[in-house]
Amino acid sequence: MNQALDIPLPTLRKLSPEKIMEKYADITTKIFSNVDDAIPVIIPSRDEEYDIPACLAALARSKLRVIPIVVVNCSKDRTYERAKRMGAIVTEINGVKKVGATQHGMKLVLKKILKNNTNRIILFTDADTLVTRNWSQILTDRLKKSLKSNLDSGVAIFGSSIYMHGPSRMADIGQSAHGLIADLRQLVLRSKPLVRGHNYGLGLGSGNIIIDIINKLDPKQVYRDDVALYDNLRKAGVRTLRCLHVRTVVITRGDRAHSFSEFVKNVKDTNYEKSTYDKQYSIEGCPEQEGELS
Repeated sequence: MNQALDIPLPTLRKLSPEKIMEKYADITTKIFSNVDDAIPVIIPSRDEEYDIPACLAALARSKLRVIPIVVVNCSKDRTYERAKRMGAIVTEINGVKKVGATQHGMKLVLKKILKNNTNRIILFTDADTLVTRNWSQILTDRLKKSLKSNLDSGVAIFGSSIYMHGPSRMADIGQSAHGLIADLRQLVLRSKPLVRGHNYGLGLGSGNIIIDIINKLDPKQVYRDDVALYDNLRKAGVRTLRCLHVRTVVITRGDRAHSFSEFVKNVKDTNYEKSTYDKQYSIEGCPEQEGELS
């Protein structure tokens, strides 16, 4: 942790990406340059030039050392350049959506960063998300503890979030409340949790069960990809943990709705939400291409 980055997350969100890079890029680059024993954090990123500097500055505040792996997919802006400027490891893949970016990032992380690591822990977030100072420490500690009795099959952990900087304040409040109610229902009734693809971690352990599950997901899926991952993990008998600790709740952007009325439509009609996602994350005109870590 670097005290120069001791800035509240809501304040960090209000800074322009240019100001964040000007004030913090040299500091974050130095922090991220030490990859020894650092926990990799995979960040699928598409057209996130506005948000990626704040996301990486938040990660640089972590109590547990992390190394961000930004996977740029089908981006038409300066996401790649700005992630590099902030000191992240950056790779690029085209012709796929978020799942394909996640698969590509995992492949390279396993090949070049975790090849000699026993627990093989990887955390995941999104480029428009701000994690807390304790996020990586708490998720990693819980994964390590559970891996002691689940080393062969691996372990997954899913956290919670609130929405604070989407296009509609009311939609943000609606989504945050919807998620909170789902979390409380899961705690009380042991119902299926609301999983968030911008806040989870995997302890791969010594086996390849989780790796195989992720590799079998549709690389062009973006809508409810986190639900597909969770369901397949459960079917395979992989232990899944819920982490609702207040210090692991992340701040993210609500891109599912641009108004409260649209949020209500999304809740009532999954087909409406899916069509919105498919249009927003179209990969038409984006040829398939893979890159290495840089």
